[in-house]
Amino acid sequence: MSALTPDELDLVRASFRDLAPGAMEAAALFYDRLFEIGPALRPVFPADLERQCAKLMSMLGAVVAQLHDLPALLPMVGD
Repeated sequence: MSALTPDELDLVRASFRDLAPGAMEAAALFYDRLFEIGPALRPVFPADLERQCAKLMSMLGAVVAQLHDLPALLPMVGD
């Protein structure tokens, strides 16, 4: 896996910051699309996805924060 350039890191971080005000809506759209393409996955998740959406955005934030350090990032996303 190749490392991102400093400019690419800045772009990802800026994009994630721009997403922040609508983060929960973005997460809900993600799950809507996930269940659209994989309806069998729906029963695996709770009926109320609010907490799951928050977890998704929290993990994405942690990933974005560690993109500069791939050796630290890989075990985190592996868990």
